[in-house]
Amino acid sequence: MWKLFHYQFCWIYVVVGVPIRLFFAWRVKEVLLGKASFYAVASSSLASLLSTWFPVIPIAGGAVLINIAGDAASASALITVPMVALLMGVETAIVDAIFFRMLLKGSLGVRFRALLAINTLNAAIALTVGLAWAFRHMPIFIATAA
Repeated sequence: MWKLFHYQFCWIYVVVGVPIRLFFAWRVKEVLLGKASFYAVASSSLASLLSTWFPVIPIAGGAVLINIAGDAASASALITVPMVALLMGVETAIVDAIFFRMLLKGSLGVRFRALLAINTLNAAIALTVGLAWAFRHMPIFIATAA
């Protein structure tokens, strides 16, 4: 299923991430709206590309889950979806912290926890919307493939 919906998930992640990051940049650092919106769009685009096409940390976490809990636990959506959302949040929070420092010329300090929380929220919402979209459109893909 992941192979079929890469592009859609990438766009869903960008659309969900821009308002969340815009709110974060505006609340954390007093910057102009133009600079905050540039950060939100650029950061959300980079995070979307990174988490969709190069999910290094979620794949490593999935490998650890399979080795520890076995295939039965890794096949359960109740276990894997929250784990993937959290690990995607960690991966994009690390990149976002570097991006925040470069673009807005500010250090996060204690606010890294807030950055981790908003990136995990972004990943959770995007995964939920992406899975709902995929399950809704899966019969169409199956019908055209047959």
